[in-house]
Amino acid sequence: MVNIRELDPSASPLAFYGAELRRFREAAGLTQQQLGDIVYCSGSLVGQIETAKKLPTRDFTQCVDAALNTGGALIRILERGRRS
Repeated sequence: MVNIRELDPSASPLAFYGAELRRFREAAGLTQQQLGDIVYCSGSLVGQIETAKKLPTRDFTQCVDAALNTGGALIRILERGRRS
C-alpha cells in the first residue's frame, strides 16, 4: 500500500499550493507519474512539490495549469505565495 502524506494547506503558502496541485491532479484522475509524464518531469518531483519539499517553478506551474485545465489557478497561487 502506498503511504500518502497528509497535507496541511494552512501550514504555508507552499503547502497550500501543494494541496491544490494534488486536488487538481486527483480530480483529473492522474497519478503523480502520469502528470509528470505529461509535463516532462518525474512523478517524484510532482510528489515533492505536492508535499512542499520542493519549490515549484513558474514554468512547471504553467505546464501543470495547462495539463490540468485549472484556468490558471496554480499560477495565481504561486504568485500570491511569492508575495507573502
